[in-house]
Amino acid sequence: MQVAGLSQHVLLKSGDTTIAIVAPRNTSTPLPATSATSRAQLPPLLVFPATMTMDELVESAAVTLLDLGATNALLVADDGSPVGLLPVDVVVDHLASPAYLPTQRTFSPLGTETDAMWPGFEQAPLARLVCAATGCGFLNELLEYSADPPTVCANPAPPAHPLMIGRR
Repeated sequence: MQVAGLSQHVLLKSGDTTIAIVAPRNTSTPLPATSATSRAQLPPLLVFPATMTMDELVESAAVTLLDLGATNALLVADDGSPVGLLPVDVVVDHLASPAYLPTQRTFSPLGTETDAMWPGFEQAPLARLVCAATGCGFLNELLEYSADPPTVCANPAPPAHPLMIGRR
């Protein structure tokens, strides 16, 4: 896989949790983003295990996270430490390649044989994004994404509302 360096980017954190990757020269968001309003304007963060192969990624539900509009995915080691960036365009090019052939899925009465966590992976691919709904600012973690029907924000405070994506 093509991996970009982290040196040209800034990892924004909330406590110990990385919440965004930004290239300071390409953002109008002030750094650091401390208010709920400025955090909601951060691009979605995709986090993928560095040991995951491209085929494992595109054959999983994690491929739906690409619809969030992130430009890079943060690759992390099993301990969660960042090891590099994967440009999303590389994944899209792989999917568009004539050499890519999707594997046939076998369904069982309980879903696909590949449901749940992959053996050998300490963490599942996920996306982190701050809800941009007025007055919310809750940090959501998604294992997959669907715009239709809209994903519901995980904020436990009422009222329930659709997850609003700030900047794409």
